[in-house]
Amino acid sequence: MGKFDKIKGLKWKILDLVIMAVFVILSVDVLYLYYNGAWYDPYRFIEISEVLLLYAFSILGIIRIILKLRELKRHLSYS
Repeated sequence: MGKFDKIKGLKWKILDLVIMAVFVILSVDVLYLYYNGAWYDPYRFIEISEVLLLYAFSILGIIRIILKLRELKRHLSYS
């Protein structure tokens, strides 16, 4: 594996980390709008399921960001 391949792999890992951070920020932002009353759904079941999914996206996204940061740290320590 050459130096170019290592840099290419590093770029994809950083891009994945940024995308996951954006997803977490967006889901937390929609939850903020929900709790401030700016977002609602006329059907209670759909509203509850959407809020639960937003919580799941936020929590799983944070977990994935932590795992990606560990992987990135490991990648940088081997370089």
